[in-house]
Amino acid sequence: DLWKYDDGKHQWFNILPVMNTAVPPARNRHAMALLGSRVVLLFGGASTKLKTLETGKYFNDTWMYNDHTQMWLLVPDKPNMLLPEAREYHAMAGLENQKAIMFGGLNEQNINLKDTWRFDGNTREWMEVSATGISTPTARYFHSMASTGGGTVVLHGGKLSAAKFKDDTWKYDDN
Repeated sequence: DLWKYDDGKHQWFNILPVMNTAVPPARNRHAMALLGSRVVLLFGGASTKLKTLETGKYFNDTWMYNDHTQMWLLVPDKPNMLLPEAREYHAMAGLENQKAIMFGGLNEQNINLKDTWRFDGNTREWMEVSATGISTPTARYFHSMASTGGGTVVLHGGKLSAAKFKDDTWKYDDN
């Protein structure tokens, strides 16, 4: 399902897919970020077996939803293009110039990730980012990220394990 909130009307609207167009497979624990003003980026997540609630397939596919055309586009893999590994419980936030940043999550082997990836909506390519500085966030999942404008993103919290939570806050500057 895809839903859109209209702040002026204080209502949610279910957006039905355009006939005969591709849509992302059902999933949960994925991440989404805004690219500009009309395009939403979706990456990763996992399917769940409904009867057992066990995690099924992990995804590392990239989709872009255009709010103007109300259509999804599966971003095709390019030859020799690096892609983030399949994951769930990761976080993403939009940057300027049709870009988004993604951090961490949990992979299929239940290992916490601490990688940082930038997606460029203009070239439709992922690039792993080597963060600079003395320290970087520890591997984690279940954290949150939000854009503060000007190419800056804030990351907060998350989990290291089922019983260990984080309360730290990090700032990422794409400039």
